[in-house]
Amino acid sequence: MTLDLPETGTIDDLLLDEAAREHLLSILAERKFAVTRGVLAGSTVRRVVDHLTEVGSTTAAVWEPIQAGASNFHRRNEADPRSYVEGVFHQFNFFPWNPDPLGLFELLRSVFEIRNLMAGVERDAYLGLEPTDGATARIAVQFYPRGAGRMNLHRDPIGTHQVAVCLLVMSRAGVDYKQGGLVVDHGIQYRPEAGCAPGDIIWLSPDVVHGVSPVDPDNPFGWEGFRGRWAALLATNRLSVDSGIPDSEDFGRS
Repeated sequence: MTLDLPETGTIDDLLLDEAAREHLLSILAERKFAVTRGVLAGSTVRRVVDHLTEVGSTTAAVWEPIQAGASNFHRRNEADPRSYVEGVFHQFNFFPWNPDPLGLFELLRSVFEIRNLMAGVERDAYLGLEPTDGATARIAVQFYPRGAGRMNLHRDPIGTHQVAVCLLVMSRAGVDYKQGGLVVDHGIQYRPEAGCAPGDIIWLSPDVVHGVSPVDPDNPFGWEGFRGRWAALLATNRLSVDSGIPDSEDFGRS
């Protein structure tokens, strides 16, 4: 089901005004999702997609654990059993202690800071050169190929490290892909991306079940050309070593 999305104020409103952040938290408590419009320009999103398409097409995909000092890396996930939630996607991972030639952490730092302020922790928590309390900020840009891209329905852990799940919209539903995409299961299944544009941020309550339904399932499957759905998770993740933060809970295919 598509719908008119509940909207927040601007990203500056949320960063500077406690009342705006409280309003966002109240929306997430009741509606479970909201959107902030135009956090990045569409041209900036296109530049990131073009760069990562080149990286994904010309360099080797490898997996690394999330740990202090981890390199930025990209990997192809085809129902990888090491993942807490099953899916099929190509993922590009960025950590705050590494060189950032695309400037992603600079461009999106305010989103992390807003979430920290809503959680009542230091504004720059998890964004430093070392992890904070066994967790770190991570930007995970994910490509879901036509014909196979998906992620199972799941519920993320909630806590001071993550009072909201933040998703950067990077593709236009109905144009870049025709079927599938983000699903939010809150009594009925909602598809918030249908009302969004590249550069918008979707906020989800971590306790809501969500996933990615199959992207253009009737199309031939292929990784070449990176045709399908792009999105980025602005996450705060526990390290691979035990940090006391629970795993996401996988509920199976959407």
